[in-house]
Amino acid sequence: MEIIMNEITERLHNKAMARFMPVIEQIAKEGCDKNAIVGAYQGYVKGKSIQFYKRQKDPRAIAKCFNLSDLQKADSKIEMIFFEMLKSSGIKFTFQHVIGPYRADYLVMGFLIVEIDGPQHEKKLDDERDKYLRKMGYEVVRIPTWILVSCPEAAIEEIREAAKNRKV
Repeated sequence: MEIIMNEITERLHNKAMARFMPVIEQIAKEGCDKNAIVGAYQGYVKGKSIQFYKRQKDPRAIAKCFNLSDLQKADSKIEMIFFEMLKSSGIKFTFQHVIGPYRADYLVMGFLIVEIDGPQHEKKLDDERDKYLRKMGYEVVRIPTWILVSCPEAAIEEIREAAKNRKV
């Protein structure tokens, strides 16, 4: 089954927004402007990140949570946070897996490439890369950092769903 990244991104976005929508509605009723709503959402995202970090059994500096060799491979802190989330979820994956001329953020269960996309990503380059990886037989899921931060459980859920669909 071909996974279309736009569908997955849309589902993740919808889950994140569904959780925050009651707050948006309340803020709007109170007469707040768009900037106040955006600020409230940013605070919500930051709070979700802190909640995830505090749920760890032994909260400590992010760098100390991971194997140093893995830390050296990471392109960002969010990649390391997601590394820990995947590890905790029991999903089998390889971190920073090299495939041809590219390096996948995560290769999940040998067929699913999960990429965490920050603001530095360029759509044209990502599209070329994804085309190559799909031609090699991989499925590609791109998760924008804002979705991962605001709704991390949904990202894990989507990966499990993709794996379940692959087995069919």
